[in-house]
Amino acid sequence: MKAPQATGNLLVLGGSSYVGRHLLPRLTAGCYTATYARNPIPDGVAFDCATMRLAECISDLALFDSALLLLGDTEPNSCVRDPERSEAVNVTGIKAVIDDLVAAGVRPIFISSEFVFDGRQGNYGESDSPNPILVYGKQKLEIEHHLKMVLEDHVILRLAKVYGETPGDGTLFTNWLTPVAEGGRLKCASDQFFSPIFVDDVVDVLLSTVDQPIRGTFHLGGPQVLSRMACLQALINAVSTLRPVDLITEPCGINDFNFPEDRPLDVSMCIDKLAAASDFHPLAVTAFCRRLAATHFGAGQAQTNGAPA
Repeated sequence: MKAPQATGNLLVLGGSSYVGRHLLPRLTAGCYTATYARNPIPDGVAFDCATMRLAECISDLALFDSALLLLGDTEPNSCVRDPERSEAVNVTGIKAVIDDLVAAGVRPIFISSEFVFDGRQGNYGESDSPNPILVYGKQKLEIEHHLKMVLEDHVILRLAKVYGETPGDGTLFTNWLTPVAEGGRLKCASDQFFSPIFVDDVVDVLLSTVDQPIRGTFHLGGPQVLSRMACLQALINAVSTLRPVDLITEPCGINDFNFPEDRPLDVSMCIDKLAAASDFHPLAVTAFCRRLAATHFGAGQAQTNGAPA
């Protein structure tokens, strides 16, 4: 079967990913081509990097200027539970993607992870040596090394924990909307620190990176170093200005949750390099929580059994 013709000069590999689904609506129709693996997207092109080469789904790869690499298994638990599959996708498959892009003269923009660090130091800068302890982090770091080896004009964005504002999206603050509304008791890790970033800020940076010729490795995170418990408390504080909150928080360790691998404790990252290279002013968690609280607990918001409607 003949591969579909490309549209536009930007290739979004992994358009069905969480970030991809927020990015695509902000792109101009006809100016990009997006792929998906298991979850179809409108006008998307099916591509599984574990079993296919790019030429099988994109016949005119050289027409693209840049490619955003959002594809892969980004769930650490999944990666360690099925290491053969995650290695095929996150390492072997993505290496082949990069090689095909480089051969066609397309600039890859690789989305790496905060989990390339071991979490012993925190506030990591780009010059700090990675030392991943998670399988997922090791896979990301292997791709970083490969990209640096095959292309001098590379872009690596190490992404911090991403959160959104849509109920049910499975991200940090939206997962807490129901317990904050209903009350009771909730265990929350107080020993895990990161630099959480709002998904719209991630999309802003991706769009900027496509448009400007930055090169190298950059940390893409939020402006604050916070524990998971501090994030929950920020949401509780914001909601408390609008209505009573009857939720008792129980501090615990992140590794009390019996993950298949121990999680690194402090993967917070310094974002000064990215801020200096672009107009990057990410939203603070406190401001986000006020907005989220107003949306779901403000005046006029219907309540059903104590939970936001």
